[in-house]
Amino acid sequence: LFFADVQRLEDSLGGLRRFVQLFRDGSPLHRRAAGDVGIDSGVDTAPFWAEVHVAERTLIVLYDSAFASGSTQYAVSLERASSVGIYAEAGSASDPYNNEWLQAYQVALARMGLPVHIITRPEEAQPGVTYFWRINQMFEGGRFAFAPGGGVGQAIAAHLVAMQSHGDVGLWPRPETMQFYQDKIALKALFDQAGIPQPKSWVVTSLGDFEQLFRLGELKASDFPLILKHPYAASSRGMVGVGSLAEASQVLAAWLAEHQVPCLLQQRVRIGRDLRITYVGGEIIHGYWRVKADSDSLSTATGAGGSSLDFQIPRAELAPFVREFALRTGIDVGGMDIAFPEGSGPVVFEVSPIFDLNPETPAEWAQRPYKEYKQTDDYTRRRAEAYAQCAQRIVEYALRSRRCLFVDIDNTVNDAINRIRRAALPAWPGETFDSARAFSETELASDRPLPGAVEGVAAVGRDWDVSFLTARGKPGVFGPTARWLEQHGFRHSRLILVNAASEKAAWLKDAAATGLGRARRCAGRPVVLVDDLTRAHHRAAPEADEEVIRLLEAQGTLFQVFRPDATPWATLPTQLEGVARTIEEALARNVPVR
Repeated sequence: LFFADVQRLEDSLGGLRRFVQLFRDGSPLHRRAAGDVGIDSGVDTAPFWAEVHVAERTLIVLYDSAFASGSTQYAVSLERASSVGIYAEAGSASDPYNNEWLQAYQVALARMGLPVHIITRPEEAQPGVTYFWRINQMFEGGRFAFAPGGGVGQAIAAHLVAMQSHGDVGLWPRPETMQFYQDKIALKALFDQAGIPQPKSWVVTSLGDFEQLFRLGELKASDFPLILKHPYAASSRGMVGVGSLAEASQVLAAWLAEHQVPCLLQQRVRIGRDLRITYVGGEIIHGYWRVKADSDSLSTATGAGGSSLDFQIPRAELAPFVREFALRTGIDVGGMDIAFPEGSGPVVFEVSPIFDLNPETPAEWAQRPYKEYKQTDDYTRRRAEAYAQCAQRIVEYALRSRRCLFVDIDNTVNDAINRIRRAALPAWPGETFDSARAFSETELASDRPLPGAVEGVAAVGRDWDVSFLTARGKPGVFGPTARWLEQHGFRHSRLILVNAASEKAAWLKDAAATGLGRARRCAGRPVVLVDDLTRAHHRAAPEADEEVIRLLEAQGTLFQVFRPDATPWATLPTQLEGVARTIEEALARNVPVR
């Protein structure tokens, strides 16, 4: 029994691509599920391997009595580089602040060893590629900036959703979250619906609305002081304080006349500091206290208010709140502002799916206004590194959070039945077949993709991490199989070979239970197999593979039986979307999926 650390193995192979599986003398070594690695010392056990997670480490467990003898040859396969890109929308890319983030994504992807496809127009997008974007109020030259009704956020969201739907591409952060960008009214409605604690707030479009709130008792004199906020502005622009009911009508009338948009009235929360938290996938990656220079200041912003920053935050205590916030709102990547009013729990002022990061200061700047530190070269260098690290976390989260789809090859994406018939013995329909001929490099290369298969796999690749999982156990088959997939343009993350179809069960069991590899891909995500689930193609009529079906059903693996006539690739993406939603709802409720 031997053990190997997966990270050390990957580092020895260059460190840029992840380990997938072991091969012994050219054939895939039998994999056991992590929970099935027990060995009966009284039985001559055939060689096998398993993958187990211990604390923060991932280990290969290998059983092979001949391993140390030198008589066997071992090899490993690695994941393919993910298909990723950057969408540099021309209007926003021209903004220097926005361009810093686009450069940060380039740095992050280079560090990860991922080739990047940079585009400036939606029509340049390639199906199946995941594009990372950063678009701000300069979208389309800034023509939507400060527009009523959350115009800029709604316009960006609609633009990205259309690009995603028509181009079969993935986009991160999630396009739909941009509808809340620079729209405090939409955020208030979201927080109300999701049960997020927030300061008492009201929306008025006229003095009549304001007076109506008082007549109905929804706004009282005891609610003062208030802050008037511009619902579609950022960086404290349009923020005005109102100390009492006596001055409210006059101040509000002047505000409405100046800005010509609805006004968000918000009860002023008396605080000396608030928190800016940046999170990815609900996990805190950056944060700091913004400490007011003057307790009477309306804003804690470092530019407008002259605040200082304290980077010592209670991460462990905040983590459950932030995680729950991301889950309830559906905004899984964001920068949020939180305060802790005296005598109460946290309240959230706002969140944005795009944000800036202020890097931690050197010790000598700790007590000085942060806006002064922003003028230094050290700030510029540290901010660029902070952006790159955050961009890398977003990329890693996006790639590992996709649903996991395992796809068979033979008779699911190709016409292998013709190849098997040619190898049938004594002739087709036959009693058996010549496996050496059927899986020879020449014969494998002759397979043709089924109609719509290449396009279908690319389409599901927008929301699913696609792995090919196929029963091809002959020595030397991996190379020809990989080349065939590449030649015909099948996008995928990994190619997994097994000796027999029944061995697929262990891979699928581990994927759903603990995840695969050091990144634990698929853990906590929908896991589905697409497979024709037939056997005996050398006979007159193939038959259902009842053994594999029973194994999959017994361990709770969901599968979609592929039939060219009943479930062609043209309709599979839609069917899989329904299956995925069922699984995700079950996972959220922590109930079994059947």
